[in-house]
Amino acid sequence: MKNFFIIFLLFISISLQTQCQIIDFKAKGIIALMDNDMVPSVLIDSITKKEKNSKDHFYSFKLPIERSFEDPKPIIVSNSFLGFCQPMAVSPDGKLVFVIETKGNTHDSVQHVVSIEKSIPNGNFITVVDISDANKPVSKFKIPVGRNPLSVSLDSSGRNIAITTSEYGKELVVLEIDESGKPSKPLQKPANFPNGRILNLAWHPS
Repeated sequence: MKNFFIIFLLFISISLQTQCQIIDFKAKGIIALMDNDMVPSVLIDSITKKEKNSKDHFYSFKLPIERSFEDPKPIIVSNSFLGFCQPMAVSPDGKLVFVIETKGNTHDSVQHVVSIEKSIPNGNFITVVDISDANKPVSKFKIPVGRNPLSVSLDSSGRNIAITTSEYGKELVVLEIDESGKPSKPLQKPANFPNGRILNLAWHPS
């Protein structure tokens, strides 16, 4: 089954000298999300092609890859390719990843969806993954934030996180991250948004 990957390169630095054809590529690792509930073609033919007992996965591994490299071992982290705007954010120190659950996991019996919006369970959570050792990711926290989160962003300090959701009154959720990496304390935020959804957001660099 062809699964859908969302891949991020961490701390990328690329320089290219065309005359000498020298490429300097620097990154500490790669992280990826795999949505195992369905394949992207479900948007066309409404068929999930879900395999029995399949779960969404999070992958992480270090760069450069050593000769003795083993296939990365994923951990279960609920995610959805429908959260294509900004499904995860990495802390400035590169140790934590925050993954939103735009849609929940479908049951094994669901092989055909009449409506993407109605047939797939709502998502509600953000998962915090520790990638201090990129080859051994660990799921630390799973926190409810609102129905069908759409995007997530960290400020430059890595101490505050903003999440947009589809839930009325929780269009924008802003939380303070404690020392353990858990988003917990709600912070003041704008309110009284017009009808509609905030699809994406980003913190000002100041």
